[in-house]
Amino acid sequence: MENNLSFEDFFKSRNPLHTFLISRMRCAMEVEEVTYNDINTVNLRKFKEYMEGEVSNNSLKTYFAILKASLNELIYEGLVSNPHCIDVLKVKCTPSQHCCMTEDELMKFEQYVPRTDTERDVKILFMRGALSGARSCDCAVMSTDNVSDGLLTYVSKKTKIGVMQPVHNRLVKYLTMKPTKEHKRAVVNRVIQDICKRLGFNEPVTLSRNGKMVTKPKYEWITMHASRRSYATSLAVRGVPVETIAKLCGHSNSTTTSKHYICIDTKDIGDAAMDFFNS
Repeated sequence: MENNLSFEDFFKSRNPLHTFLISRMRCAMEVEEVTYNDINTVNLRKFKEYMEGEVSNNSLKTYFAILKASLNELIYEGLVSNPHCIDVLKVKCTPSQHCCMTEDELMKFEQYVPRTDTERDVKILFMRGALSGARSCDCAVMSTDNVSDGLLTYVSKKTKIGVMQPVHNRLVKYLTMKPTKEHKRAVVNRVIQDICKRLGFNEPVTLSRNGKMVTKPKYEWITMHASRRSYATSLAVRGVPVETIAKLCGHSNSTTTSKHYICIDTKDIGDAAMDFFNS
């Protein structure tokens, strides 16, 4: 192991975006610092039980996959005495369902007149996502510089995948507008839900969450991520193949797109596509 790193320094060097897991391991294991000797079946079971009370099973599966990747490296180096201790980190993924706006709802959202600068900023970001399928981090930096010869082109900040698509007729307007400042994701989601509530998106929607069916007014299910789902679903309704939608959304494979972004059954739909970009 390079420079005789401690366990915590090793994990942080491998997973700089997930260092928060260290503080949670400390809490679960009741230690001031997690050492190699603390990586054992008993402590990992404590960590699993702690995390089960904090996050959903789907998130848990992701976090444990990250942790196990690091632990496997340590096992190979002989720094974890029991290679089978990671077996306790198995998680059964529970199905989740998702919610998006219909095109009629999206038109109502677009016609909404913002009351504050924050609402204006959030509306710009949401409409950029709904008309391009881009992630929020890409929507934040997108501008008319990304448009040329009728095409929108950008490289996703998250996946580094290049995306090229016909530019939506209504998107350019939002690319010329500049948000006043950057807002935290929680603020963006809250404002989106407040707007949707004012617009009357109140019908009860029942979705599966952590293996349970939960019913809420629709506006409570709508977040910034719903802009991408609305985009993907609008294309799917028009018969665009899921493989094409995956490329337009910047996904590395179509499984992610079909499972998490398209909120309809796509088996028996037609095959028009440019309709969407010309609408």
